[in-house]
Amino acid sequence: MDFPLPVSLETYVNEINNTIVKYNMTRPLNVTQLKINIDKTYESLPDYYHSRFFVLDFIQETNQTHEFAINQSVVGHIISENPNITISFVGSRFNIMKYAIEGRIFGVVAGISAVFISYAWYSLTRNFVTDVNLLQLSMPSIILNVGCDFGYSLLVLEIGLANYDFLSECLVTFICLIIVYFTFQMRMMALLLKSNGTFENGWETVHIKFFTQVTVLMSVSAFAVSLAFHFPMVTLPYIYSYFIPQIYYSAKHISSKKKDKWFVILSTIGRLIPLWYFTLYPSNINGGTSLPICVTFTIYSVLQAVIVLLQNKFGGAFFLPKSSRPKIFDYTSVHVEPGTECSICMTEIHEGDETMTTPCQHSFHKECLSRWMEEKLVCPMCRAQLPPNI
Repeated sequence: MDFPLPVSLETYVNEINNTIVKYNMTRPLNVTQLKINIDKTYESLPDYYHSRFFVLDFIQETNQTHEFAINQSVVGHIISENPNITISFVGSRFNIMKYAIEGRIFGVVAGISAVFISYAWYSLTRNFVTDVNLLQLSMPSIILNVGCDFGYSLLVLEIGLANYDFLSECLVTFICLIIVYFTFQMRMMALLLKSNGTFENGWETVHIKFFTQVTVLMSVSAFAVSLAFHFPMVTLPYIYSYFIPQIYYSAKHISSKKKDKWFVILSTIGRLIPLWYFTLYPSNINGGTSLPICVTFTIYSVLQAVIVLLQNKFGGAFFLPKSSRPKIFDYTSVHVEPGTECSICMTEIHEGDETMTTPCQHSFHKECLSRWMEEKLVCPMCRAQLPPNI
């Protein structure tokens, strides 16, 4: 409780303690008698002292378990004649200097995490620009990734606002993540909307569905992050499931992504850094650690990343039994007669050339059609839709 005392609180408390000694008062203190004795001892003091004062009843050694608590507890009273109330209190001393130092350390850790996340999104937006590449990505997975980072940015800001000693460090990280959101993440979601959109029902319907999906998933992610310290085993499985929709999507659509390796690796590391900080570092600003939570969700996140990377190399359905895998069209199964013209490069196919033949029976050089299919999944001759070449 903070009173604007004319002298220091320490001096005033000493005067009260002197009164206790002078009149041989025993503990627990009789607050009313103490007030009478103080009035007799310090009659010359301003009226303020007689109307409001602190009584620190005792300070005792305790076994504090909180990282920033000093092993002393304070028990006492706050007395006021106007209004006539007495408030008893129990408190523990708090090492604010250590907390401020550890807060700055958290700001640095959060900044390092933001660097990994920023470069991960930069890599994704740079490598996935064509409709063919974008069709390999799962919209729900991208939104969950965005929601995880957005919730983390709000957590960093909340921690910074709790103590101005390390607000600047947290604010830099928050601004960095918000820039990533508007520069890379919103752009990626817009490109995905464009590539995946079927607009038979009009743009308005598509926009409503898209923004509803984004709003719901990001709100749930932000809410889950805010409750992560209170209910970790409920919220963390959701927060760290950002690649689950992508794994399912890749298995269902037989896609093989070759260009998101760095996004998967860097984003996983960037999101594990705060988990490691709060669960392994004893002096973290939350004041507690948990090795089981750290191990559980590190394995969970790394396992997802490994599966996505293996899908990139061996195909989305590599882990399914062969009987359960969707059929993959073999573009090289048809023998092409020499002299057939490749309509992409406008030259003849010669004996020994590697070729590919589409389901609509149009033949091309393998290199020509492969490069074409990186941009468009339609036949160069008849514009028929083509299956992915896994």
